[in-house]
Amino acid sequence: RLYRGYKRSDAVFEQMRQEYLGKKDAVMAVVDNCEPFFDDDKEFSTARKYISDFFDILLNKERFNKEIVRYARAN
Repeated sequence: RLYRGYKRSDAVFEQMRQEYLGKKDAVMAVVDNCEPFFDDDKEFSTARKYISDFFDILLNKERFNKEIVRYARAN
């Protein structure tokens, strides 16, 4: 995964980070509700882990800066 958005102020990045973290439970519930649509349990596990890993990045400020903020494009 690679963030392709534009550089914003630290305050905007932090606001969005907190907004996503506040929706983690709701997003994961939607993912879990989609499990019946997967033909293969492994495919579901892979998809769920991908989304969960995104939230792991958001939870860790250092990883967030290294893996998202650092890759923001100049305006």
